[in-house]
Amino acid sequence: METRKVQKTGKSTLIVSLPKKWARKNAIGNGSLLFISQSQSGELLLSTNISEPDQVMKIDIGSKSGDSLIRDIIGCYLAGYSTVEISSSQMSVNQKKDLHGIVSKLIGPEILEENINKMVIQDLIGSEELQPDRALKRIKNMTRSMTQDAITSLINIDKELAHDVIQRDDDVDRLNLLIYRQFMEILRSRSIQRDVVSSLLAFNYMQASANLECMADHASKIAEIASIADHELPAKM
Repeated sequence: METRKVQKTGKSTLIVSLPKKWARKNAIGNGSLLFISQSQSGELLLSTNISEPDQVMKIDIGSKSGDSLIRDIIGCYLAGYSTVEISSSQMSVNQKKDLHGIVSKLIGPEILEENINKMVIQDLIGSEELQPDRALKRIKNMTRSMTQDAITSLINIDKELAHDVIQRDDDVDRLNLLIYRQFMEILRSRSIQRDVVSSLLAFNYMQASANLECMADHASKIAEIASIADHELPAKM
């Protein structure tokens, strides 16, 4: 860590010199424009570019499909890549089905290009469009209603309500992944600025979201049982 002494110029202006190595590395010279933002804790973030550079990940999936392929795409999403270019010598029907399936479970990414050996997935929204506190509130409300409806469907043998609960679990999963991605972006000080949400608060959001998502999974399992049940629960139960 380097230190700099604050100097006064004129009647009220305070100045601090920039580290020479950093300035050279980022091509900073006389007249260069820098961007400064302040976090909740008072830290100043210095950047040479106010816009975030697009991150592109290129993946050759070969014959990979199923869970391993899905994990790769989710990994790129959580890592914050705005564009994922997927290629293979010839994509199978199952591979395309897996890719379409996982894109439908993520908030933001859409398939912009697709042919026999290539697919391009791009984030059209950006995770900063939905702040983590709002996303967490949505997860909380959805999990509460899922739990109530799952128990109701089991007691009343309501298969239609049970299937509705199961479908809602996908929405909770999407929001949970979004909050996890936002946390990772805050750690990297990327698209979501620290002056909006601190790292510690973002971590708490992520933990709370993971717990709620687990509750939603249990509600979905209850609903799955209700969807195939053909007898009433004992009155004592």
